[in-house]
Amino acid sequence: MKKSDSIIYTVMFLLTMCFLFLSGIQRGFKIVKIKPLNGAFEVPEIKKLNFQNYYDFSFQKSVEKNLEVSFGFKEPLIRLYNQYLWDFYKNNHSTENLIGKNNWIFPKWHLNVPKYSPELAEKFDQQALYLYQLSHILKEYNTQLLICFVPSKLEIYREYVNEELGDYGNFNAIDYFCNKFDASGVNYINFTKMLYAMKDTAVFSPYSQTGAHWSAIASVYAADSIFKRFELLSGINMPKLKIGTPYIDRTRGQDNDLELLLNLYRPISQQINYYVNVDVVEDSTTRYPKMITIGDSHFGNIVDNIPLDRLFFSHPYWYYANSIFFDKKHEYVEQVDIAEEFISSDYVLLLYNAYQTYNIHSDVLLQGMISLCFDDEEIDKGVEFFSQLDTTGIPTHRNKNNALIYDKFYNVDGAHKIIALSEEEKIAYIMRKMRNSEDWMTSLKKKAKNKNKTLEEVMREDAIWVIQQEENTEN
Repeated sequence: MKKSDSIIYTVMFLLTMCFLFLSGIQRGFKIVKIKPLNGAFEVPEIKKLNFQNYYDFSFQKSVEKNLEVSFGFKEPLIRLYNQYLWDFYKNNHSTENLIGKNNWIFPKWHLNVPKYSPELAEKFDQQALYLYQLSHILKEYNTQLLICFVPSKLEIYREYVNEELGDYGNFNAIDYFCNKFDASGVNYINFTKMLYAMKDTAVFSPYSQTGAHWSAIASVYAADSIFKRFELLSGINMPKLKIGTPYIDRTRGQDNDLELLLNLYRPISQQINYYVNVDVVEDSTTRYPKMITIGDSHFGNIVDNIPLDRLFFSHPYWYYANSIFFDKKHEYVEQVDIAEEFISSDYVLLLYNAYQTYNIHSDVLLQGMISLCFDDEEIDKGVEFFSQLDTTGIPTHRNKNNALIYDKFYNVDGAHKIIALSEEEKIAYIMRKMRNSEDWMTSLKKKAKNKNKTLEEVMREDAIWVIQQEENTEN
């Protein structure tokens, strides 16, 4: 061996050992702050060492598997490798993404929609029937049900998909439900036409190039349509959205959630993303309704871009009919009385993407309808009481307890107001009334300046004072 070769091998050995040493330190002590990878990663647990698992090598294998995903400086090395795959091969290791033409990225799971079958059509018929019955029953309690459908990104921008999709889209769940609702009179909005129109005529895109959901700006216009439809159905003069002029800005939130899963070093070259500012217009006749939303993550863009607290007295979000957001009392749907929640609301919104439309969470809706129609003792007797739910007629039974539940609510100019409010709900309600009064807000701003406090702090203090005065008066 030449002396020069020996030096090279020695240097390579030292560099390798140095890297392994630094990698071990980084893994154990996190000495360098590194941006974490996007997505969910499971780190395999190392088995507790004993003679048996050392003898059969299961301990060593658990250590090896753990090190494969938790070694030091893993994040920059993976990003570097992913960038190499993307730059040279337009390839990636993400199992969630379908890479299309011109850097368009689609959610791969949208391809997994069920194919048509008589059993699937029967399931849809049953769901449509329950929704028809529920909508009519809820109207007795002045609650409006509205179903909203959002087409998938694949449907609107199919021309950017590289691979052959076969018979994908030959059976459209949204169209199937809409035909059923047209016949039965269920209130719905199909956003397919609106999003196609945006694609053809608007300066902005209804879907971002590297996001899974409708774009932030498209969701704002969709939300405006939803709230106007609710107002038309209920007659409630709820606050109005004032939508500004579209402007170009850096990509935000869900508009690049699929790109983030690629874990690259550099952003992907993509089309310009537009955004819009939203304000709320109120007057002395404005009422603040309650809305329950049951749906998928497409409602997230509405949450991010619309000031829902200024529009609604309460707006719990039942995410996939499971977790609950914006509700201080409950975290999961299984914790609530579904019937009580429905009849205490002015609006119930079902909002689903085309992929999620194949499972519209009818079990939760059916549970609420059963509670509305039958008393507990009737339910305990058996399934014969549910036979009415399998006919096109509206069930004639009504849960006798619902009259008592409904007495907890009273109606002011068409808007429900809850009598049994928590302290925080009372404070929030009074602060909304403050924002609706120009004179009140002028006084509060002066008070905040004199007390050297924020406006929100002074508003909260005054709201608590008002509540105390009302309680003293009642006493």
